[in-house]
Amino acid sequence: MTDATASATMTPLPSAAPAAAPPVAVAPPQTLDELMMAMDVVDTLRHQEKLVQDELGQTVRDEDLKKRLRELYESQGLTVTDAILDQGIRALKESRFTYEPPKPSWALSLAKIWVRRTIVGTLTISALSRLKKRKPSARKSN
Repeated sequence: MTDATASATMTPLPSAAPAAAPPVAVAPPQTLDELMMAMDVVDTLRHQEKLVQDELGQTVRDEDLKKRLRELYESQGLTVTDAILDQGIRALKESRFTYEPPKPSWALSLAKIWVRRTIVGTLTISALSRLKKRKPSARKSN
């Protein structure tokens, strides 16, 4: 191939000049208050969206739980109706079977002392007897 034929068959390379970027509007810097307010709005919206998704997915989770419970009881040879399973799932949601300790109060403190009255009584008698031994006798000598 001659130089004339090689140059005729070669295609020109595209130019490597960068394309002009569209002008970008530069926003003024945000203050910390504005950023915090925007973050609060975004967090609130995100939380609301999560609540909606949780509520929509609740029926699917309940049906899945009912299916798994039914399979568990059937594997044990027990037949359970849908009504009983629904009642059990409702009771689970109500936290009916979870223990919640009583809130601290004066009555609760007295009840705990009453339960431990043997220990508390023994310690009280011991402390009183020691106090009695420490008191100097009040003898007057004439």
